[in-house]
Amino acid sequence: MKRRVICIWLPHLAAERTLKNAPDRDRPLGIVSEVSGGLKLCSLNTVARKAGLTCGMALADARAILPGLATVPQDAERDGAFLRALGRWLQRFSPSVAPERMTGSDGTLLLDAGGCAHLFGGEVGMIAEIGDGLARFGLTARQGVADTRGGAWALARFGGENRIAPPGETRRVLEPLPVAALGIDAQVCADLTRIGLKSIRDMAALPRASVAKRFGVETVKRLDRALGVEADPLAPMAQATPHAVRMSLPEPVATTDAVAGALDRLLERLCARLEREGLGARRLELTVRRADGGSDSTGIGLMRPGRDAGMIARLFERGVADLDAGFGIDVIRLEATGIEPLVAAQVVSGEATRGEALDDVLSRIVNRIGFEAVIRVAPATSHIPERSWIRHSAAHSDPATGWPRPPAPRPITMLGPDPLTVEVTQTRTPPVRFVWQRHCYEVVRTFGPERITPEWWLDDPAWRTGLRDYWRIETTCARRLWVFHTPEVPPESTALSRWYIHGIFA
Repeated sequence: MKRRVICIWLPHLAAERTLKNAPDRDRPLGIVSEVSGGLKLCSLNTVARKAGLTCGMALADARAILPGLATVPQDAERDGAFLRALGRWLQRFSPSVAPERMTGSDGTLLLDAGGCAHLFGGEVGMIAEIGDGLARFGLTARQGVADTRGGAWALARFGGENRIAPPGETRRVLEPLPVAALGIDAQVCADLTRIGLKSIRDMAALPRASVAKRFGVETVKRLDRALGVEADPLAPMAQATPHAVRMSLPEPVATTDAVAGALDRLLERLCARLEREGLGARRLELTVRRADGGSDSTGIGLMRPGRDAGMIARLFERGVADLDAGFGIDVIRLEATGIEPLVAAQVVSGEATRGEALDDVLSRIVNRIGFEAVIRVAPATSHIPERSWIRHSAAHSDPATGWPRPPAPRPITMLGPDPLTVEVTQTRTPPVRFVWQRHCYEVVRTFGPERITPEWWLDDPAWRTGLRDYWRIETTCARRLWVFHTPEVPPESTALSRWYIHGIFA
């Protein structure tokens, strides 16, 4: 099967992507980027171009010409994500779609049309349907069709509107085009033009060795790839098959019970598919479309991959009740936006059941207060009390095991440490009476000391007072406290306390 490549060039992608979400589409808009220490326009919408502005113009000059120009900083990451989304949309025309890396503010998509064009009435019908779809998105596109990737790229930019090179005639169609159609460096193009090589025909007539010696090997490679002398394969993006189900309702509904009933049926279909594929959902999003054209959505997350329709429906209860139904909902869509492998596991002695029940409870909690608000504690390799454990997000970690046995009991609540007010500070044994948080405590029993030295390889401001002697004390009010003494603090130092409370026992 002969290869045929369609190149789709979107010259104003950045501005037109931004314009889709702009409240005033008739206002001149420019995308600004910082080039050589100054702000310049890198993309313009149609209104700004008709006013006489051009890409590459300094922002100050553009505002002098058009004071009402609205500007937005360039967001290359979002432009790239938008280009990849267009690539997924183009997979309806061909399974081989390759979004090229964003260059400045424009984007390029390459599509292998070999064996696909006849499904759309030939190449002319195919590019016409692609152009109509992009126009509905509010995008300006120019297309080129050739036997090679470089040839299609050149025709899209320099061949006029929707140029098509007939099969086997790519070289003939490309030869009249300027050397800039090869996509080579601007300085190399200027050097080629200065010596009289203005077209691809002029450049192709020269010996390859002399061109490579003077203008670089990459220049020759670009020429050979465009003419089909050297292979230039596509690297198609992966096929994206969303795990989503959709339901169109015969009549708009506006009650929570009706939406919840439709959600139950969607969950049954989605969870059945996940089970067939050995997958589980970690994040799901429910989107409803109203009869007036608006939409609303809500989402949930799970602590572990799951496909229990009943459990997931319970997590959606709060979000479904908050959906804005407006004049009625006529379309409901459910998508698993985050999926992970989930294999069936045999339950032994009820252990898996208890773990799953805990994860279900945590899922309900995190969907109310947020995933980052629920944490797990894991052991750390440090004998310093406050550094002997670390915190992890409960949604992205497993319960910790292998906790080391401490040399002495540790409190369940860690504090400051908070200084104590004592009558005699020079003693090395716990004071008989002290004041903490405006309350006076009397000590009836003590256990210790346990000496802990600072980690000399770390400069911790809290441990600059030196080693500590820890004591467990019991007071007359039945409070069990963890206090320490800093023997290395000079006795004459009045700015620092020598007794602190560091924890409270159960």
